[in-house]
This record gives sequence, structure tokens and C-alpha cells, in this order.
Amino acid sequence: MTPTRGRGPTPPKRTPPKRAPRNEPRRFARYDPTGTDHPVLELQAAAGNHAVSGLLVQRHPVAGTPVHRHTRADLFDPPGTTFADFERSVRRQADWFAEPSLTAADRADLHALLRRAAEGPQILAGAGDLPLADLRALPAADWTALAAFGRACQGTDTVQIADATAYTLPNRLKLGRTLVALEAVIPPAVLNRTVSEAQLGDVDSGGLVPKIAAYWTTFTPSLQEGYDPGPGAKGPEFELVLELIKRTGHSPFLPLLGRIRNLHRLTEAALLRLKTNFADHSHTKRVDVVLLTGHDPSGSFRSDRSMLEDLIVNSPNLVLVLEGQASLAAITAEVPVLAASYGKPDSTGVPRLGQVMISGHGTARSVGLAGSGVPNAAGKYPHESIDLDNNLAQSKALIDALLTNMDPATAKMVFNGCLVGANPVAAGTPNAAIAGQIGATPSLATYVQQRAAALGLPPGFSTLAARASVSAPSSFHNGAGDLAFDYPRDPDAFGPAAGYVATGIEPEGLFTAAVEVAALSSPATAETLLRSRLARPADPSDWWDTCTRALVTVALRPIGVGAGISAERLNGFAHLADTPFLSHFGGEFNVGAGTWVNNVNPHPDAADVYATIVATSFMSAPTEQEAIIGRFTLEQGWLALGGARVGPLITFLDGTPATFTARTMQAHLDPVVLAGQSATLFPAGGPTSSGRLRLALAWLFADPANADVQAYLNAQVNTPASGPELNAALTAELGGILDTQVLDKLGRLVATVPPAAPGGVALPAANAEVDASGTNKVRIEPQPYPATVQAAAVNVRDKPGMHGAVIAVVHLGDVLDVAGFTHDWAAVDRNGRLGFVHRTLVSAP
Repeated sequence: MTPTRGRGPTPPKRTPPKRAPRNEPRRFARYDPTGTDHPVLELQAAAGNHAVSGLLVQRHPVAGTPVHRHTRADLFDPPGTTFADFERSVRRQADWFAEPSLTAADRADLHALLRRAAEGPQILAGAGDLPLADLRALPAADWTALAAFGRACQGTDTVQIADATAYTLPNRLKLGRTLVALEAVIPPAVLNRTVSEAQLGDVDSGGLVPKIAAYWTTFTPSLQEGYDPGPGAKGPEFELVLELIKRTGHSPFLPLLGRIRNLHRLTEAALLRLKTNFADHSHTKRVDVVLLTGHDPSGSFRSDRSMLEDLIVNSPNLVLVLEGQASLAAITAEVPVLAASYGKPDSTGVPRLGQVMISGHGTARSVGLAGSGVPNAAGKYPHESIDLDNNLAQSKALIDALLTNMDPATAKMVFNGCLVGANPVAAGTPNAAIAGQIGATPSLATYVQQRAAALGLPPGFSTLAARASVSAPSSFHNGAGDLAFDYPRDPDAFGPAAGYVATGIEPEGLFTAAVEVAALSSPATAETLLRSRLARPADPSDWWDTCTRALVTVALRPIGVGAGISAERLNGFAHLADTPFLSHFGGEFNVGAGTWVNNVNPHPDAADVYATIVATSFMSAPTEQEAIIGRFTLEQGWLALGGARVGPLITFLDGTPATFTARTMQAHLDPVVLAGQSATLFPAGGPTSSGRLRLALAWLFADPANADVQAYLNAQVNTPASGPELNAALTAELGGILDTQVLDKLGRLVATVPPAAPGGVALPAANAEVDASGTNKVRIEPQPYPATVQAAAVNVRDKPGMHGAVIAVVHLGDVLDVAGFTHDWAAVDRNGRLGFVHRTLVSAP
């Protein structure tokens, strides 16, 4: 089924004054723009602006700049200044509030807006494009909604909204309020993967949150299946939730509480019949039990809904379903209860179960089945598997409970899960040991058969399990009413190994079966069967067939006709096959760049595997998000192998849609795997393109210390008089990332002034006027917040040092609008005038 920042140079020791006023600090650093002691200059020459920015709160030289303040008309009269533009401008002119045309109310509102922006990037993401005039009077409750809307526009931790500008302010607030309410029910990390922008709109317009909340509170369902972002896209599983909520809600199915956790994953007809079945204690019908996993992030079992309905509604037997159970132990305890409460008496009069189907994501020796509770920070739900290697005691207990509570006359266990019938061999096992290991580490299906014999069930007891990955059978029962699979797409998946080698469409299962044939029959037989597999008609529209055909081609390429193919070689392909196969389904099966490196790269045919897979129509130019992710992880693995793939990788990324954003790319980027390739991917002053820029942004946020990425992206920063800004090409690729976030990662938020003479040093740009000269001479690092005075009386000075004249006195408990800091002094707005107080005398940010 499917970096620690250094402390910087130590400043020279200064002799403290013999006395200091009680309301002044006992130690201070005097601002001296003409001083000759310049540790910052030395550091800047050695390490650049990013290192300098860490010292700007200390004593530092700066370059004078012209005063540039916005007037009230600039800010508020139509068309006005946007929130984002104003927030950026305070880095250029930190004492903006000294503009005489601003009223006290204007200043108060603007300080409040800057404090909002300081709450996080979500604020500007949701409101940065809006005029200040529209935002200045918003109440706090509206800001909560607007912040939620902004988080959605960032696209990383909740429902993803592609373009904030598509919504008016009232619509943003309405949608934000709905999102806040929905996040109180379903964790944001879950919403990010499963609920689309269009569906959030549906929830909002339909007022559906209360009904969703009631369902979640009562049944605690899970929501897991992802979707491809794009205009009008809808998450398929959440769409089932909405259908349930809008059609009947959960109330009609309260009798199923504790038995079915995810009502939305079953059809209404199936749920109604299950209500009837669970009320039937007549003991007159054979009871067939379906144990159904509640863990399905790939949505593989969604395609089974109609077949499960058919089984429940049309079987001549009484079909009972336990879905999404909390643990294997809980299921084990419930099995004898079901038998006693519903079972048909056997020949001795003991009520028993008839047959059992276990539906869950499988491997050769495990099948996922249980687990409930809240998801983790990444949105993943807890789950527990029947697992012979890692959970044997609980697994054996459940299997034995099922076997001992089935009527020997009808007993049968079927597995609706991948590879449960395959016989695995450990990687690296030599030829001579393979046949023995097949018997020593049986498949889960074989283990169940062995347990049945040990418990005394008759020889007629049977298990049915696929030796390959399977998806969407056409039926779960046969004409006689027995549990069975009809899987026309891959009819030999439930048959002998030789049959599957000749016809199979799933590569891991096919190669595992081929290992069995080569070890237990002969290498020549395995080769013959594989060649007959390649001779079958190809289905270029089917990834399963295409991937299998590609890997069989690689496996046989060096093998002469009639030479036979060894079990050891086949086993190597059996252990790498699932990586390319599952990569096509995106990140749902946890196939990342490291998976390619660990599973494929050690194989001697790795380069051939990469070349053959990427040449398929599915991977050469993928258009669906899952396949794009798969190709992206493939290319990283290939680069790590040493392939000359930088050019093809960039060409591929250039062709991907805008929905494959830098943030999405970041989630599937492995900088460790690509560490040796960064200089080639991002040459200093090298070419730019959409894909390369998005890749650089993804890398910057995944690994901001990479010097090649830093240099490449720094070359995309312009430095007009207004301060550093990203060029148009990079701005176009942000995809929900704020430009200031990028500038911050690059250490470029601090504007600098080029040296006046050759060989000079660029200096940080001053951004505050302290002497009415029309020139900024002090650098304030913006950090807006309301500070509370913490001493009985504090002098406010006109310069950041004891040499500054006292312009006001504030008292214990007074609240000051802090604009930011220059070395140890807080810059404050004192009734429209710039003042400074020592930072130790006011509360910290």
C-alpha cells in the first residue's frame, strides 16, 4: 500500500565614575562617533555585516545619513503607506515619531502597529500589503484573526493560502476567525497537509466548525491524507469529513462509538448496516470481523470504501468492523467479547467467529493496525503494528486470540496489506545462506499459518496475503460469502512466487519473489521468468508497471541470456526497489534524499538505476506534487553519488510550478546529503533562475550557515538609499516568505554606507537625528515594545550616553514606547521627541 554567536572583542576597560546618581547606571559606554577604538571596524573587515550587526548595541561608529521621515500625509492619506513599507522604513529612520505633522494619536497607533509586527512574520504576511489607515484602529480580537490568516499565507504550519492580496481586510478577518476556531479542533500541523484553501472557505461559508468540533470531540477521528496544492484543490480525506458533516453529521452513528473512530472513511450505507449488525445478538449468522487501521496518511484505503461497503452490506454473514482502535492490547481484549456476544456456535456449541480480515499498511513481517490520540508537532498520529521483529509479544497475543476464537470449520485469515505474504531475506545475505533465511524469517502470513498449526487448527486453515504491494481490489468476498480478494490489476499477487515474477507489477514484491525462485529453484529459472516479465505488454500510463519494468531492465542488463541471475543480486534489488517506487508518492512513505543515499547508492548499479528511473515518463517531467517531490529527492541522491546532475536538477526545478515553493522544497531538502555540491549549485555571481533561486531560499532556511548559499543570495540584494532589499527576481520566488526574513538570515537588515575613499570600510548607516542638524548620527537597532520604568526616577537624555542633556524625568511604573537600542541605551518616544534611557532601568523586551 500504497551557530553559536561569539561574544565579540572585549571592549577596553574604563574607569567608572566615583559616584553616580541613584537613577543612573553605575557603568556606561559613551557614544562617541569620532572615537579611535574601533573593534567593530576590524570585525567588519574580517567577517562582514552579519558579524557587525551583533555588536551594534555596543559602542560603535556609524556613517551619517540624511534624515528621512514620513509625514502624516505620506502615511495615512490615499493611497497611503502600506504596513510592510512602514515597518521597513523604521530601519532607515528609527526616530520616525519626531515628525512634527504626526499627532499623539498617530504616534500611538503607529507604535502599536510596530509592536504587532514584532510578534512574528505572520503579521506582515497577512497584513503587510494593507494601508496603515485601514489597520490603525483594529481591535485586539481582529489582530488574532489577522495573525491566523497571516500564518496561512506563510504556508508552513496551517492551512495554506496562496495569495493574501486575493482577500479584502473583512474577508481576511472572517477567514482568520474561522481558522482560529478550526485550529482549536484540529492541530495546525495537520491542517497544513490535509485541508486546502478552498476547503477552509467552504468551512467558513457554511459555518461548519461547530459540527466538526462536535464530531472530533465525540469520536476523536484522525485526519491524515495530504493533497496537491493548487487553485481550487481539495484535500480528499477532509472532503469526506465535510460530506459527513453536511449530510448526516456524526449523531446517527453514536452506537458505533468505540468501534469506528473515523466515520468519514466509511460510506453511509456501510455505517448504517454496521449499526444493525452490532445490534444483532441472534448468534444465527457466521460472524466475519474486519480489523481496519486508523492510520492511513497515503489515503490508500480510501479506494477501498466501496468494496468494504459491499462486504458489509451484501455478505450473507454478519460483518463487524473494528476501526482505528487504540492499541493491539485493546483489540486482543475485544476479540473474545465479539465472539461471545455475536458468534455463531461451533460444533461444540461455543460461539465463535467465522473469518477475519486485517486491513493495514504492511511489510513482509508487519502490518499497521492500531493507535489513537493526538498527533505530534509534525502532525503525525501515534500508531502500533502487528510486528514480528519489534512487537512480537503483543502481536502473538492478538494473532492467538483471533485464531482461538474462530470456528475451525470456517477459520480463515486474510490480510489487506502490502507484502504480508512475501518472504524477506536480510540485505547482504550471501547466496549460500539465502534459502535457509527464507525459512528462518517467515512472512507474517506464514507465521500466522504456523501459529494456527501450533494451536491445533485443522490443516484446512488458510491465510491469504499478497506477496507484493497492493491497492484497490475489486472485491473482498467471493460468491460463497468467504473473505477473498479479487485483484485483476495484479492477479498473481496472491499466488506462488514464480507466477508473480513472471507477471507482477510491483517491484519490491517481484524481486523478493525472484529471490525465492532463484534460491529454492534455480538462478536460470529466475532469469527466464524475469525476461518473460519484460516481454509482457507495457502499460506506460501505470507507474507500478513502469517502475517495475525499469528495475528489471537494470537487473538483467549485465546478465547474458541463459546465464541465470543469482539470488544475491536479486536480493540487492529487492532492498532498493521500494525507494524509487515509493518516491513517486511524495513524502507520505518517508522517502527522502537520505533514503536514496542509504538504499540505492551502495548498490553497484546505482547510477544505472538513477538514469533508468529518471528517463521514465513519470519522472522525466512530473507535474503532480508527489512526483515532483520524488524527483527532487532522487536528484539529491544522484548528486551525492557523484553524478553530473547540477544542470539537470536546475532545469527540472525551473520547470516546476509555483506551488512547489521554497518552503515546500525545504521540507524535502537534505543539506547534509548535498553539502559537497553547494559551491557548484550556487556559484558566486552565478546565473539565476526560478528553480535555482527557490532552491537557494530553501537551503538558506534549512542551513543558514552555508557560505555558498549566503554569497549567492547576497548577490541578489540591492542597496538603495532606503536600505537593503531583495531584487525583483528573488522577490518573485518568496512564496510566503517575508523579504525581511531573508535579509535577516543574510545579515543584511542593517543598512551600510560605502566607504568615501578607496580602501575604506563600509559603516552601518545612522538612522536617528540627535542634534537637529538634518543628519542622522546615531544607529538605533529597531526593537519596538512597551517598557516599564523600574526605578523611582529616571532621566531621559537627548543622546545615548551620560553626555546627553536631560529632557524629561520618568518614574517608577511609567510605560515608555521603546523604538530600539543603541549600545546600552533604549531609544524612546517622549511626546514626539527622541530620548534615551539606560536599558537596565526599564523592563526588557
